[in-house]
Amino acid sequence: MGLTVFNVEGFRALDCVAIKPNPKINLIFGQNASGKTSLLESIYYLGRGRSFRSLGNQPLIHHGKEAFTLFGALERNGPNTSIGIETTKLGRKIHINGKAARGMDLIKNLPVLVIDPEIHQLLQGSPIERRRLIDWGVFHVKHEYLKELRSYNKALKQRNAALKNNDPDNQVSIWNQKLIMHGEALNCDRIEYLSEIIPLFESICSKNLSIDVKISYLRGWPKGKDLGESLILSTNNDKSRGFTQFGPHRADLVINFGNKRARQTISRGQQKLLAAALVITQAKYYSTRNPSDLVLLVDDPAAELDKINRENLFSLLENLSAQLFITALEEKDLKGFKGGNSYAISSGKIASLV
Repeated sequence: MGLTVFNVEGFRALDCVAIKPNPKINLIFGQNASGKTSLLESIYYLGRGRSFRSLGNQPLIHHGKEAFTLFGALERNGPNTSIGIETTKLGRKIHINGKAARGMDLIKNLPVLVIDPEIHQLLQGSPIERRRLIDWGVFHVKHEYLKELRSYNKALKQRNAALKNNDPDNQVSIWNQKLIMHGEALNCDRIEYLSEIIPLFESICSKNLSIDVKISYLRGWPKGKDLGESLILSTNNDKSRGFTQFGPHRADLVINFGNKRARQTISRGQQKLLAAALVITQAKYYSTRNPSDLVLLVDDPAAELDKINRENLFSLLENLSAQLFITALEEKDLKGFKGGNSYAISSGKIASLV
């Protein structure tokens, strides 16, 4: 069912907002700088412990305020859950069902994905965001994956420090063993997850968007070699560069349109549509395992899409088993959506529309 209550105070443009969302569709209308994107961002923060727009917490605190607070009540297949966050310039406190909790507990309790106006960067930009998308999906299949990922990143940090200090090879090899153990496990989990996601994505693109694409996973080290061999062979080069060149931290997803990468051959609008389809694919896959638990935030989906592509995207969203929060400048921009709740937001204040 998703969020049944959401309250936010002192977050960016939002002074004090309280809503009781519809379990399926929630449409938010407002002009630029009215606070509609801030509302989506605050919901995202409740489920991820970070913003999808900026780094750090201080820019998120409303001007003149000392802190922001978020509260959400969730109805789900299992026990109902309440989440509260208070964030100041010095830190934050998280409570779930009244008990102190950690950031990773937010991810477990409120699965949230976002499609924003910069979603094309998922194709055009750095592999970091593509890896994050993969990691989010794998985590929700295997919760222990996050512990494995943290262990790998810790070993990677230590190996990089040894490389920069020009430590003896036997010292570097100690961290190699840690990287191999955790890195191979991460790679296996990713491959298992993507074996389900990739065919689903390609099918959605072909059947729903009339775009034929192929997607492949690059694991982060050379074909024909295992991770241990790659690390040993690259040791001298790694020392000269001061960082580890091979491993799951260099993995990527490549989307090809014809014989070329999609980001090099298609328009920004088509990139946005493909990237949105990749997020929706994850949402569809998640929902087959956890019906009605997912929240999907969609910020200004009408931007940069022509009429046909906009209708294709809206059709994918309407058929999704998730709680939707969708923003637009005007009601006519989302006229294809039926039912649900509609809100008007202006100067950080929100009102329900009949």
